Amino acid sequence: MSADVIPSSVLSHPHGFPLELLNEVLVFCGPDDLTAVALANRTYRYEAERMLYRSITLQISGSTTDIVDSEVKTVSCLWTLANVPSKARMVTSFEFTHKGYRPLSHSILSSLCASLPEMMSLKHLKLFHPETTLLQFEEDPEHSLLLALGQCTFSLSAVYIPSSLVDEWLLTQCRLEILEMHANPSQISGPPVLDTQQLSICKQVLLSSEFPLTVFFVSVASHSSVDKVVAFPIISDNTSQPWSAKKIADSLIWGKPSKLRTFRLVVKNLSDEDTIYNILTSLAESFPNIESLMFVINQPQTHLVRTLNVIL
Repeated sequence: MSADVIPSSVLSHPHGFPLELLNEVLVFCGPDDLTAVALANRTYRYEAERMLYRSITLQISGSTTDIVDSEVKTVSCLWTLANVPSKARMVTSFEFTHKGYRPLSHSILSSLCASLPEMMSLKHLKLFHPETTLLQFEEDPEHSLLLALGQCTFSLSAVYIPSSLVDEWLLTQCRLEILEMHANPSQISGPPVLDTQQLSICKQVLLSSEFPLTVFFVSVASHSSVDKVVAFPIISDNTSQPWSAKKIADSLIWGKPSKLRTFRLVVKNLSDEDTIYNILTSLAESFPNIESLMFVINQPQTHLVRTLNVIL
């Protein structure tokens, strides 16, 4: 659709479209069309900007030339968000991903850290592709990113981040429903696990959240699609919120549930037959093509071999 479709008489009219009708038109506009519509008048500019800024996806990938060009555009966008709070407050979904061998510059990191606290209306946060290691920055970004996240006042419902960014800033997220973590596949020799502090943080978030929290790891194969999921039903132990594989399937953004072949479950033990049965039933309904299933037992001394045999 082109902005030329909207009659010039309407665009020049002091009142223009009724706001409800204008929104029905703008939802079909691409970024270039929205930019053109924003030039009409103040009302159109605000509505067009609101749609442009509500969901921001910044991707740095491709050849060296492409990466340099996208870095310039990315820094420009991030500094706009950092320096114009009214625009930053329009953002409800933010994604920053980087795939490439060229280290990201200090300007990318500093502008990213400056913009995050300004996005006060943010609901969905995605930082880095699962294939990306934070070592691809020219400097260690974890300290700066954790400081920036600690200053944020947004209330998130879904977070997709490297496991190294699971820290105390999550304790302020009382409406969190999805926590997807990823690590560099080359660093995973076995099933990735949360350390004691991270596991404690996840449990505290679950207990304080207004909604059930689903926590899981993803590992990405060379074809850039998720090939393994590690989930943590153990975090739901001793709560009234049953674990559900459907929430993972619905929120999986790096792959399709039907193509997933490997699943690992971190559980306390296998002694509660009803719980294990419910977990397996939920898993079978949401991921029908699993070829490999592994249980990671947190308390192996209570492992009852006969239990799993009976359930299966």
